[in-house]
Amino acid sequence: MEQVSIDMIDTVAVVTLDNPPVNALGYPILVQIRSAFEELLKVDDLRVVVFTTAGEKSFAAGSDIKYTQNLNHEYGIENGLRRKRILNSLRISLVL
Repeated sequence: MEQVSIDMIDTVAVVTLDNPPVNALGYPILVQIRSAFEELLKVDDLRVVVFTTAGEKSFAAGSDIKYTQNLNHEYGIENGLRRKRILNSLRISLVL
C-alpha cells in the first residue's frame, strides 16, 4: 500500500502522507516521499507543492520506532545516513 499520494490541481501539487495513526516516518515512507518529489520534478508547469498529511492526530510523529527498535548499532548508523541522504535530496528538489 502506498502511503504517499500526489493530486494535481492545475499547477499545484498536493502531496499527502497517509500512515496512520501518527504518520511516522520509517525508511520506506521516506523513499515514497522522495519518489513523489522526483515525479514532481518532471512536471513542467508545476508552481506550488503542498505537503500535507491525512488524519487529525499529528502532522508527522517523526521516526517510526517500530522500524528502528530492532536495528543493531552499525545498521542503525547506516539507516540514519540513508535517511539524511533522502532528506537532503528533498531539500535539493525543493530548490530546483
